[in-house]
Parts: sequence; C-alpha cells; structure tokens
Amino acid sequence: VHGLLLGDPLLADEAQALIRDRHYNAEWALTAQGQLLGEQFDAMEDEYLRERGGDVRQVIERVLHVLSGTPALLSAETVCSGSGGEPLVVIAHDISPADMLRLRGARFGAFLTDLGGPTSHTAIVARSMNVPAVVGLGHVRSLVRDGDMLIADGSTGAVLINPSPLVLDSPHSGTAYPPDFASIANIGVLRTAEDTWVDDLWGGAVDQGVPLLGATCPRAYIDVNRAVQDIDPAMLDAPWPGPLSDSPKVGLGKGLIWRMLDDGRLCGRNRREVEIAIGRRRRGNDGKAEAGHRSE
Repeated sequence: VHGLLLGDPLLADEAQALIRDRHYNAEWALTAQGQLLGEQFDAMEDEYLRERGGDVRQVIERVLHVLSGTPALLSAETVCSGSGGEPLVVIAHDISPADMLRLRGARFGAFLTDLGGPTSHTAIVARSMNVPAVVGLGHVRSLVRDGDMLIADGSTGAVLINPSPLVLDSPHSGTAYPPDFASIANIGVLRTAEDTWVDDLWGGAVDQGVPLLGATCPRAYIDVNRAVQDIDPAMLDAPWPGPLSDSPKVGLGKGLIWRMLDDGRLCGRNRREVEIAIGRRRRGNDGKAEAGHRSE
C-alpha cells in the first residue's frame, strides 16, 4: 500500500514539480505536498477514506527518515528494551502499518495514539494482536511521561493516567428521576430508598484526586448495584426472554428494578401492581382499608 501511495502522481509528480519549479529541497517538497493532500483527505465525509490521509502522512514520514539518515521503523526489541519483561503501553502521535507489523509478537499492554480512528491501521492490527488500542486522543503524548501508570479501556476509549489506588463508589445516592418515570408510590415515599448526601460526604476525597463513581439515577428507578439478570418475576406479565437470577435481593423485591421498599410499600410499575395500588387507594378513601396494609 505504501509503495502504491509513494508512486501516485499526486504525491510524486507534484513534489518533483515543486523541486523543479520552486527550487524546494526534497524534504520540503514532500512536506508541502503532504500537507495539501492531508487537508483534502480531512475534508472527506467518508470516515474510511478520511483516515487514509494518515497513510499518506506515514509514507512521507518514512521517506523523510531515509533522507535524513535516521531509522524509520520501530522494532519490538527497541521498544521493549529495559521493560523488565513487563507489558508496555506504546504512546505515539501515530503508528504506521509497517511499525505495527514489526511490533507483533511482543507483549504490549495497549497502544495510545494522537491520531487515528476505528478503521486506522493501528486499531486494526491491535485488534488482531488482542491488545487494547485507544486512538484519536489528540494530545496524549503531551500528558504522559515515562514511568506513568496507565489504565486503558479499548472498548470505551477511556484512559486513566496515574490513577489513585483508592476508588470510592456511591451506587445508591442518585436523586434524579427521569421525566417519563411512573411509579405507584409518590416521590416522597421513593426518597426513603435514597442514600442521599453520600457523594457530598466524600467530596473532600474527590478534591484530593480520589475517583468517585456515583449513580445519578435513584435505586428505586434502577439499581446499578444489581446484575442485569436480577429481574423480579413478580413484576412480569409475560415470559422474560433471557435468564433470570434467583438472587436473595430479587426475592425481597429489590432486584434490578425495585418492586418493594424497605418498609414493604410497593413501588413497582407493572399493570397488576398499579391496579392493586388503585384498589387500595379507593378502599382507603371509603374508610375500608384492609388491616395490615398501608393505603398508598
């Protein structure tokens, strides 16, 4: 691919014309024509074609390395020297396909680059190596120093630099109910299920750089401290399409979606429970609420 790009008239012939007509040296002629082609690729709407501008830049960089007499290619031995056998995180402005292929076979923790996208060569080759890659970060090279501890998530694109060994979590302190949320319990009753102010109590730790994972939604809406299989069968009016958990929390009415609060009051949202709640309310209005039951 690089050989075909190097022989393309838009690169080779135009660079020669700059040397001949404007008396540019070879390095400057390639750089100037490369910038022009790069701008044209950047303006393309198709993501795959737009990222091919990176291939042009890599071809020119390799030629410039040759013209200046410096090594153009990385090697696994060079990159991993001095690592003590520990997997390293490679951080670069961009990594050419040739460099990525030469790095195959070595142990790497992740690849992080300023440029690139899901269809870039770095991302494609990294996937074939089963190594996480986070590309298109913009300026990651300026933020990371040798010896920094890094956590990279190739699925979400998240990168943590020198993360704290302590992580706080507050899965039950959310207070924001979505506008379309409908429950048979009123908002005041639902508030009893919230661990309000936990995030505020830990605010001092956050100020010191300790990460805090906090839910924004209340657990009476959805309990983020539950597994996706923790669905309460009592809330279903049809068979569930997937596996269900027999977790004790589900049996208490506090699965992924709560059916019951700590004091036994219902907060579920299926048709049967809505009908029960309406019936209780009507009986309560008539002064005939059943003993042992609270009118909602």
